[in-house]
Amino acid sequence: MVGTPVLFIAIPLLAAFLIPLLGFVWKESVRILPGLVLLYLLYLAVNLMGQVAHSGTIVEVIAGWAPPWGINLVFSPLTGLLTTLMILMGFIIWIYSYRFKNIDFQEAVKYFILLLMMITGSVGIVLTGDIFNQFVFIEITSISAYALTAFYKGRDSAEASFKYLII
Repeated sequence: MVGTPVLFIAIPLLAAFLIPLLGFVWKESVRILPGLVLLYLLYLAVNLMGQVAHSGTIVEVIAGWAPPWGINLVFSPLTGLLTTLMILMGFIIWIYSYRFKNIDFQEAVKYFILLLMMITGSVGIVLTGDIFNQFVFIEITSISAYALTAFYKGRDSAEASFKYLII
């Protein structure tokens, strides 16, 4: 097997929590790590799409519980396409924001953590096979999006973020 759908959630979550730690060792890793993670996830998505085209839908059951009761992730042709598109969009956003107006180290740490969390939540919404975890991933995506909307500290961004939250 080339990979598993669990990696689409586990790797960006792990990378998001490693960003501040690696930033203390080498400050430029804060900007580089998200790109490497997204590039690997894009490679994994394309490989899994080939595997799905060859052998059918991949259903990953987590913790051994059957799908009505347990957590499962489904990688089908449609979810694979959506996952690939989301990761590709995330990679394009990373390329744009690599030198994101030369913000300082602490702001870059916050920005790239939020970016990876938003991509994790978005991919999780698509891949999950149960409604409870879909709600959890919607919450992860929403909170990250609110924070990214209010990233620049100012009246306009705070107001926009609040309106986004209310809507």
